Order: sequence, then structure tokens, then C-alpha cells
Amino acid sequence: ELQTYTNSVENILLNNGYLYIRAKKDNPFDPNQPGYTSGRINTAGKVEIQYGLREIRAKLSSGVGTWPAIWMLNSEINAVGWPYCGEIDIMEQGHTGASSNVTTGAAHLGNCPYSSSSHFYNSFQHTLNSGSFADNFHTYEIRWDVDYIAPNSLTISDLDGKNTTIWSRSCLLYTS
Repeated sequence: ELQTYTNSVENILLNNGYLYIRAKKDNPFDPNQPGYTSGRINTAGKVEIQYGLREIRAKLSSGVGTWPAIWMLNSEINAVGWPYCGEIDIMEQGHTGASSNVTTGAAHLGNCPYSSSSHFYNSFQHTLNSGSFADNFHTYEIRWDVDYIAPNSLTISDLDGKNTTIWSRSCLLYTS
């Protein structure tokens, strides 16, 4: 990640019931050493989430270089590290030239580099017929039960032979 996360009201602000998370260029901006700041939410040490329906209503940013995301990591990330701890991506939208009318999500665990023998990955995608996810607010959700993670219809039995114990532990919620 190329940005520095801050708690500054320039980057994260609650106003009239809306939470704003903004990425900003450093000012003055040095093109030889570009600097960016951003806000993020991290529930580590505050709340852990396990099972149930999680819904987040958000209006996404647009533009090349942004990467809005809402994800959960296993609460044991500090003990086992990423990606061994597992990750549930509720919504991710990479703007590396990608279309702003597509979001993805996934459940994955394993080690890097990614390979079918060492990293499990099951993803889903949502595509708008017209417009951009930056045009309006949309609801992103994940349903997590002892037997499945949806909307990608991943069943825990799909993880046969993988470290399935991670899915029985609580997760921390992140957004940036």
C-alpha cells in the first residue's frame, strides 16, 4: 500500500450520519516521491465479528489508482500472519485501469505466491449494466454461517483439505 493511514479529519470524517474516507495527495506534492494519506476503519481490539449478515452501504470513489475495499481478516492475523489467517472480501474495486462498474469479493486463505496447491480462492463479481458504483450508494453484503459464506455460495466443505478452522473463528472488519 502506497498511502499512509491517518486519523486526520482530512482523511476520515463522520458528518450528518455519513462516514467519509478520503485519500489525499500530500501538499505540496513531490512527483519524485509521491505521498498520499488515507483513512481506514480497523476493528482490531474493539470488536470481533463472527457469522451473520453484514451489510455496508457505500458510495465508492472513482479514478485510476483508487482501491476502495471492505474486508475481514481472521482475528488471529497477528499470530499467524496474512494470508495464512484467511480473508473475506465483502467488496473490492481495483482502479488500475479497471472499470468502475465492477466490484468483486472473495474468500481466500493459504500462502503466497498464489497457486492452486497452496492458496484457496473463491470469488464473485457484480457488474452494473450502466453507470458507476461512484454514481450512487449501493449495499454490499456478506452472509457468513457455520456452513457457508455467501454471496459467492462458498460452502465450508469446499475448503476440504484446507485449514478450515480459520472459518470458525471471529474476524476483524476493515475498510479503506
